[in-house]
Amino acid sequence: MFKINEVKLWFARNQKDEIITINEANKNNEYHCALCGSQVIPKALESIQVQPHFAHIDASKCTSEHMIHWWFKNKLLEIGEEFLVKTNETHTYKVKNIDVEKIYTLSNNTIYKPDLTIETETGEIIDFELANTNKKKIDDYINIWIELNHIIVEVDIWSIINRENIGVFNALYYEGKVFGEKKDTISKEYRKLCK
Repeated sequence: MFKINEVKLWFARNQKDEIITINEANKNNEYHCALCGSQVIPKALESIQVQPHFAHIDASKCTSEHMIHWWFKNKLLEIGEEFLVKTNETHTYKVKNIDVEKIYTLSNNTIYKPDLTIETETGEIIDFELANTNKKKIDDYINIWIELNHIIVEVDIWSIINRENIGVFNALYYEGKVFGEKKDTISKEYRKLCK
């Protein structure tokens, strides 16, 4: 198995436009980068010294979006999958629909674009923020979350990679309340939302 933190490009699109990982690749097929669409080739497939990976033929065409972030936006959950959201209690949900980077325009014309928006089979809307290196500052987003009135969770990507919290997500905002460690860092104005 490849080591996710040692490979820049461990997945690509095959000729059927499906996302595959490097362990599913062979030298005889054509592959394209999932981000920029340019051609990539599998490298070091049989090496014991070099981690197998895909390499761009022309890397100048690729975007700067981090591969790990892209992977989790597109592969974190699947339709029909169950997952848990933790507040003071644990809530179980099942995915009905998934939108990647859905755009919300709020009453003051602010644009909010969570990494994932999940509609559950019971009708709840849960916005997912994926934290790779940057975490959301509650003071910067609380007015947006109050207006939307969705469940907001922040996913620590590295805890999933390290297999610490697979399928269990911590709520930042749930039914008008702020949760998690971050509540200590928010302004006095919003402390009343903390439980």
